[in-house]
Amino acid sequence: MAQVTEIRRRRGMDHETNGWRAEIRARLGSELDHLTDELDTPVPEQGGHPRHEAAYRASVESRRTIQRRIRLLSQLIAGLPMVDPETISHDRAGYGSTVFLRNLDTGSELFYTLMAGELIDLDANQVSLASPIGQALQGCREGDEPTVETPHGRRRFRVLALQTLPRSLGMAAPMAPDAA
Repeated sequence: MAQVTEIRRRRGMDHETNGWRAEIRARLGSELDHLTDELDTPVPEQGGHPRHEAAYRASVESRRTIQRRIRLLSQLIAGLPMVDPETISHDRAGYGSTVFLRNLDTGSELFYTLMAGELIDLDANQVSLASPIGQALQGCREGDEPTVETPHGRRRFRVLALQTLPRSLGMAAPMAPDAA
């Protein structure tokens, strides 16, 4: 990796990568601020009328969704300095990507979100980039069929869909260095 970093620095690409990382951080922070402001809105009172009850339940569920998203954004921001910029891609699975899979052996469908190191929430189907599943999924595109060696044996998957971190933030794909 040191060689790649040195080559990128010599070609003037390090600034580009750092700029892209800064833009990701800024967009994550902006969304985090927006969601935090949303949590400041009061919850409708729980009343005896069915419409009041439905509004209350909808508001509580909305707040839970916002809290989960805030937790994910906070994890992504915290992990950003720890990850190699090469693990963040617009069109391949990498840091912050959610990968939707079909287990080719069982037919079941599942998803994983690729995170950094110890900043994972197993209950939210997050896996570390360093884990066997994270390593097998890193760099995959839709349609790829990675195989994962786990302590429980070999697992084969097909990538059904992919939501990368840059795409989820509405970012355009960066231009190739020689396309400028």
